[in-house]
Amino acid sequence: QSTIPTVMYMTGSSFNDADQALCLFGNNAVDATFVSTALVKCESHLPLTGVDDSQVGFGSADDDAVWSRTMVSLSIVPPLTISKVSPKLSVLVGGTTVQITGTGFDGVGGVFCRIGTVSYIEGRILHDKVVECISPSYFESTVDLQIAIHGNVYTNTNTSVVSFVYANGVDVVAVIPSVSPLAGGFTMRAYGLSGGVGEDYKCALSGVLVQGNISSFGEVQCTTPAGVEGFAAVGIGSIIDDPID
Repeated sequence: QSTIPTVMYMTGSSFNDADQALCLFGNNAVDATFVSTALVKCESHLPLTGVDDSQVGFGSADDDAVWSRTMVSLSIVPPLTISKVSPKLSVLVGGTTVQITGTGFDGVGGVFCRIGTVSYIEGRILHDKVVECISPSYFESTVDLQIAIHGNVYTNTNTSVVSFVYANGVDVVAVIPSVSPLAGGFTMRAYGLSGGVGEDYKCALSGVLVQGNISSFGEVQCTTPAGVEGFAAVGIGSIIDDPID
């Protein structure tokens, strides 16, 4: 990424640990870590835009280091950021469609999500600022969510890590009526929850939260928000905690 050092692994052959390992990005040499005769680890030092060449070397950056005979071209991309995640939680079995809004997603090819310790969750770019991923199964926990491009370039862990919650969900067994006008404002009843009449609950329709309450045993009544044509995922949850889709 153009302004964030990215951990790079340089693979090749005949690397040695007799001298200080180096990586060269354009005209900028940085210290590297010798891992094996075929692997060196370093952090990128890149210009703001464009494509740059990289090499591995050994010796001193101030003197005549011995550099690799071959170079590898690197594509330099703008920093990835996350500004919004909806919804910010999932049931333990996973399967929740999560939309991530941010920057740096446009024209990058493959996009992946990392939720907790689960990496390489294939994502889908809806447009240049929104990526969609499906949450994997996980245990009850609050975890980090990040976006990655090109396999290993992740959102900056200092500024763009978003907390994502896994919790036991509420089973919705029926929604009546099952249709609503696009303008919303329609009374909807979701069934499948036990609780006291009059208790406050929230309904979630495609990630949009609306206030509701238990109108009778096992029934939560909510007013539908405005939406777009198509199917909408429905969830219910206590107002004390975040709702669960």
